Amino acid sequence: MGISPMMALGTDLVVGSAPPEKAGSAAAMSETGMEFGIALGIAGLGSVVTAVYRDETADSLPQGLPDDTAHAARDTLANADAATRDLPDSLGPELLEPAREAFTQGPNVDAGVAGAIVAVLAVGAMVLLREVRTGFDGDDGGVAATEGPPSKPDEAAVRAERE
Repeated sequence: MGISPMMALGTDLVVGSAPPEKAGSAAAMSETGMEFGIALGIAGLGSVVTAVYRDETADSLPQGLPDDTAHAARDTLANADAATRDLPDSLGPELLEPAREAFTQGPNVDAGVAGAIVAVLAVGAMVLLREVRTGFDGDDGGVAATEGPPSKPDEAAVRAERE
């Protein structure tokens, strides 16, 4: 629900600004760029969540944990949960509670970072895309600026694009 409208608008901007004979290439580049951006966003924001979890757990682990257990608990919440099975009853909750809080804190920080990125990109889009021309003329009520049937593409250009 959140990304689909932006993908459609982004593709429309890219394809609409390309010459008709290059529309296929423009759409392909747009799709590749969006997929790369999504993957980069998942990797980057996922790294933020992991960094917050590790930082929060490093500061709040109980004293007296074996080194390998403390290292495993700092790695993931699943490891912290598994480590509680091998600990005395008094240390298990002391380990698991801060790990759960750190795990919750990661997405909270991540949402703030993502919100800041979206705000910066929205301002950048407003400023940088202000002069982008579309394929429509403002005086004709949304009718394409060129009238008549579309021209047949140049066969030499089509062959060159395929190669």
